[in-house]
Amino acid sequence: TVASKILPKVGPRWIMVVGLGVASLGMFWLTQIGVNTSFAAHVLPAEILISLGMGMAFVPLSSTALHGVSNHDAGVASAMVNTTQQVGGSLGTALLNTLAASATAAYVGSHVPGAATVAAGQVHGYSVGALVGGVILAVAALAAFLLVKPGRHDVVATEAVLEPASVPA
Repeated sequence: TVASKILPKVGPRWIMVVGLGVASLGMFWLTQIGVNTSFAAHVLPAEILISLGMGMAFVPLSSTALHGVSNHDAGVASAMVNTTQQVGGSLGTALLNTLAASATAAYVGSHVPGAATVAAGQVHGYSVGALVGGVILAVAALAAFLLVKPGRHDVVATEAVLEPASVPA
């Protein structure tokens, strides 16, 4: 909601950069988890940052993806945006899961066997996945900064679209 309100005022680039940057900070925060760290102190704040950042990023990403598309191609372009988000989310999850599982297996294989090693290995795997995810988000923020050209005057104010027309009495 906040991103929709400020998009016409500041433009998509800065909202994307800030959103992706905040999300990457949340991912980097997750690299600090340990076997005995608490959910409330380490995981929850990081997840909140990731959620807020991605919420800020997705609104201008969708708006910018459809910028300059003619009316007769808008449906197909919108479908491509949705498809890309779904496929990207699936592939991204699979990639990070594979990296985390590989890092876990490598850790467990190189340490003395035992329950503590398995727990530490799992945390290590999650930390590696979070680190790679954070780097990907940071690179996406840099790409948004360098490549997004539409400005605040190129987006339509959502308030104008959503408000009903006044009808004379």
